[in-house]
Amino acid sequence: MLPSPLGRTVLSSGFYKRHWGALKAQVLEAVQEFFETGKLLKELNHTFLTLVPKKEGATSLADFRPIACCNYLYKIITHLMCRRMEDAMQGLVSWNQAAFIKGRSIAEHSLLAHEMIREFHKPGGMKACVKLDLRKAYDTVNRDFLCHLMGAMGFSETWVDRVRECITSPTFSVLIQGIPYGFFGSSRGLRQGDPLSSYLFTLVMEYFTCLMDIAVHRERIVPIYSRVSPVVSHLIYADDLLVLMRPSMRGMRELAVVMEEFGQLSGLRLNRDKSKVYFNNSCTLKEERPWSLGWKRVTSR
Repeated sequence: MLPSPLGRTVLSSGFYKRHWGALKAQVLEAVQEFFETGKLLKELNHTFLTLVPKKEGATSLADFRPIACCNYLYKIITHLMCRRMEDAMQGLVSWNQAAFIKGRSIAEHSLLAHEMIREFHKPGGMKACVKLDLRKAYDTVNRDFLCHLMGAMGFSETWVDRVRECITSPTFSVLIQGIPYGFFGSSRGLRQGDPLSSYLFTLVMEYFTCLMDIAVHRERIVPIYSRVSPVVSHLIYADDLLVLMRPSMRGMRELAVVMEEFGQLSGLRLNRDKSKVYFNNSCTLKEERPWSLGWKRVTSR
């Protein structure tokens, strides 16, 4: 299947819709075969990568975001997998995450963050708000860790094998002005453009919540208590994290330990250039100083 000059595959969604009567039996057979055998034809999982600039005047690879143009028949399979996972996700993913979870609103999470920031500057002790940015998040996920994590969460071995086949078997070509170049595989990461990726990335981020909950339970990280919201140690917005805590040397060290363990296992590493720490008016330079090593500081003064 070669792309058109516009970079779209010949067998697009429109093709399937127009010729569904003739294709229905073959499509159902292909989908059924995958769920029965757990194997995908290589052609079904070949992906065209198109590079979308993150900003005007992009010149280096770091300035581009790779978007995966997946085979439409593959998308049919993964859409079905998402439908099967949909209800289970609500019980597996903590309330700290709202994106991609049925019945949750990312707008409500944004309002909660807004209320927390309003409370942040009111009297009530020293407070720190840490904005964490993950470097090339989807592209660096450790697939073995993801599959192990899914097993620990209660997914059946058969289901984990189906997911593993989807995320480890793709091959890639890069689209440049609508023409495909190269043919290569990959050893890590999830594809942006694969319907399954959002759910899988959310499961990976749930491990960060587990590590944070342990640190809070052991009182190594002290969350911020508010009169207008529940106790919040962190909120997750896809690959952006917001940590709300009492500033201390111990808390700073523990957060660094959490990020290091999470990064080693999941493959997701902190982008310190885009991560920042904010302090309220009650903090003194003594409390702020430990955070100066490797962090961008923003104070209210």
